[in-house]
Amino acid sequence: MQFAALATGVLSAEATKRAGDFRRDQYESQAKDELDSARDREIERRRRLISALASQNAEAGALGATPGIGSVAAIAKADARRASYESLADRVGTSRRTLLLKSAAKQATKQAKLGIFGTAADTASSFIGSS
Repeated sequence: MQFAALATGVLSAEATKRAGDFRRDQYESQAKDELDSARDREIERRRRLISALASQNAEAGALGATPGIGSVAAIAKADARRASYESLADRVGTSRRTLLLKSAAKQATKQAKLGIFGTAADTASSFIGSS
């Protein structure tokens, strides 16, 4: 009887550890995915900016205006400022989400360790109580 209680406790502790490891791995994977998505968003944002600037320069050239002077330059500067702001906002948001996911991963590990300790304590208590 005592061996069965001990074996059950060990198996329960191992299951708790594996569940905690699984949750930790999920959070870490989500954090990596978030960083990859942020990189993709930054690349797309830069492509849009380059396309907008090239289009404005082509339009200015077709109209006979000198690119980089007057309202064409003002529009280009506004587009560059907007892209810079979007990039900064995205980096801040990504850093925050990644930090939260990594923190959740650490918390999952701590919860698993507490669960293992609780299982060990319960097993020891039942083992000692049945003696």
